[in-house]
Amino acid sequence: MNQKQNEAGYAAMQLATLKRQIAVDNFCNSYARLATPERRKVKRILQRLLYRKTGSYSSGSYSYWDRWTKDDMRECDLRLRRISPRMANLWRRWAFPWLKAGLNNLLVLLVLVDSLDCRMWEESLADFD
Repeated sequence: MNQKQNEAGYAAMQLATLKRQIAVDNFCNSYARLATPERRKVKRILQRLLYRKTGSYSSGSYSYWDRWTKDDMRECDLRLRRISPRMANLWRRWAFPWLKAGLNNLLVLLVLVDSLDCRMWEESLADFD
């Protein structure tokens, strides 16, 4: 019986991981479809949230374990909504599970921002084919 509970827990964990990855992929795909000025604005909004406490990474007091809050999520949502309602909706779909699970640290936000760069790199490679 204990083995079945472990397998069920493992399956639930895999499903949650898959859902989070789908949310990242959807956000990145929508980002790639934006015009260049809008992409810059989206990235600036996310970086503003990422570096909001210290102003920059180089200040020395920055920690990836600092948390963003529901208010930060809402502020980012309102700013993204001005650019694209779809981006704002995908932002909430990405951010809420992290917030709900208590894993809302800046490291997961950094991974999202880096994923945007990776997605644009993939798009540029696809242009060469």
